[in-house]
Amino acid sequence: MCIRADSCLNSGCHDTSQRLLTALDHCQPDRVPIDLGGNQTGIHKFAYEKLLAHLGLKEEIVIMDLVQQLAKPSEAVLQRLRVDNGIDIFNPVQISAKDMDPAMLKARFGDKVVFWGGGVDSQHVLPRGTTEQVRENVRANLEAFKPGGGYVFNNVHNIQADVPPANILAMFDAAYEFGKY
Repeated sequence: MCIRADSCLNSGCHDTSQRLLTALDHCQPDRVPIDLGGNQTGIHKFAYEKLLAHLGLKEEIVIMDLVQQLAKPSEAVLQRLRVDNGIDIFNPVQISAKDMDPAMLKARFGDKVVFWGGGVDSQHVLPRGTTEQVRENVRANLEAFKPGGGYVFNNVHNIQADVPPANILAMFDAAYEFGKY
């Protein structure tokens, strides 16, 4: 029984924690939760600098992981990207790896595990694709992962330094647009 989901669908998930908990309960919230900011799902400081410039924001960059040089996204950036939770969590859904097709994963394991990631091919499409290719990749992956809940959108791994800011925005905007149930 999806008690959180009923509340979420009837009145909207205005509380991002409620949206996340609904998905983790394998129920459908009003839209797929969006994540940014963990040690497996963060953004490299150079990509973050470019994103800030693209957004016209001036702020001090806080490094949360010195080894990987990951920036801690500010509240202003998280709000612009409509991120629901900046949770540090292990992310194993690398869709570009062998036997990691989103539709196959959801069909085989969707009732047993929550998928956190796999929202975009971060090795090929995100750094080298057009904004339209990024949008289409996100749409297709959401179509595979979101039915029945149990999914949190994420870009698989850290956003690397060479990712164009327009592609970062295309990814998050597409997740927001196509993540509605």
